[in-house]
Amino acid sequence: MANSPRYGVSVDLGTSQITMHLVDLSTGVVVGSRVIPNPQIEYGLDVISRIVFHRSSEANAHLVTDAARNAVSTGILEIVSQTNVDPNSIGLVIVVGNTVMHHLFYGLSTKSLQAPPFRATGKEAISVPALDVGLQLGKDVICYSPPIVESFIGPDALMLLIVSGALDSDQNLVAIDVGTNTEIAVRSPRGLWMASAASGPAFEGMSLACGIPGEIGAIAGVELGATHEPRITVIGGGNPKGICGSGAISAMASLRDMELMNAKGSIRRDAALEWLKIEPSGPRLVLANAFRSVTKKSIFLSQSDVRMLQQSKAAIAGAMRLLLRKAKCSPPEVNQFFLTGVFGTALNLEDAFKIGLFPRFENAHFRQLEGGAIMGADMILKDLNLRSEIEKAPDRISYIELTDNLEFQEYYLKSQHFIPISD
Repeated sequence: MANSPRYGVSVDLGTSQITMHLVDLSTGVVVGSRVIPNPQIEYGLDVISRIVFHRSSEANAHLVTDAARNAVSTGILEIVSQTNVDPNSIGLVIVVGNTVMHHLFYGLSTKSLQAPPFRATGKEAISVPALDVGLQLGKDVICYSPPIVESFIGPDALMLLIVSGALDSDQNLVAIDVGTNTEIAVRSPRGLWMASAASGPAFEGMSLACGIPGEIGAIAGVELGATHEPRITVIGGGNPKGICGSGAISAMASLRDMELMNAKGSIRRDAALEWLKIEPSGPRLVLANAFRSVTKKSIFLSQSDVRMLQQSKAAIAGAMRLLLRKAKCSPPEVNQFFLTGVFGTALNLEDAFKIGLFPRFENAHFRQLEGGAIMGADMILKDLNLRSEIEKAPDRISYIELTDNLEFQEYYLKSQHFIPISD
């Protein structure tokens, strides 16, 4: 190009939503952003169902890939329009996401990701003309993605290592990016271990009866008072329109506090309370009555919601406990705990400890950060040295496959109960 590009775009291609940043390469400042639902949701809420649809026919494969590419291309053009930035001043687009999102975006085969032993088609970093992947930008614009570690540990997981400092830390560190697939990294002086837990869409607000993402109007916190009437915290204030993952965790912790749910996750059926309704489908905790809800329908957490969340939290907790064991690091020895993903900064960590989602890590410094993957992508946009370092990272990581892993199954079963983790 005659002139050096002034701007770059970072894209976090999440299973449920796509986040895009327009970054001034001279300053590293984000000058525009866009967050949109991932239109691939129409073809499956989780990665496995999306793979099944993708592989069912050539036409469906094009539908899934084009949906993501068109969404990203449209989003970028909307950002430059809103910021009055010349699209010709963009030189680089960096796309991160889990392995499935990565493969679908680049039109790679997902056959090896549909069944064990789960292997990525290509793990190397990708650098192609943006036009080749449907991005309506100049012919000299490059679309780049960092490498894949293995299986479901994709480029987004490498961003977790950058932002948390896990890549080069000399401390005992746990980093976690919670989503439909939850990436977990444990660092100790003995090395760096990573795994991906199939936590499902529940914590992202999807699939819960009244679930929504962690956006304005979402119930993010619940506390049951002496009368058991829920006192709710709503993102952005005002009346709620649903409950997000952090709100669901808070509600379950409150149910445990008030002894309205036992350690096995069963909500009491014998409690005659105004806010605890017994329906033919099972008990439910009403968080907001219809007259207070934006949707004019009551917002609640049901017994079936709890069961779904129970599987998700057991997957995350079980994977974390296994990695700590591999690293020979006990929870009290952890110095740093880093959390990002769907919870962002909204999760009350005490609630997470109470239900056994995470160990308490009583000696750790905690950092909660919204959008770790996109922040990592922002960082490598203008730093060639950092890009080079991240391309070497997979060789330094001990990847643990959880499928058919008997140790993981042991910890998964132990983590089913809603009790604090003590080991």
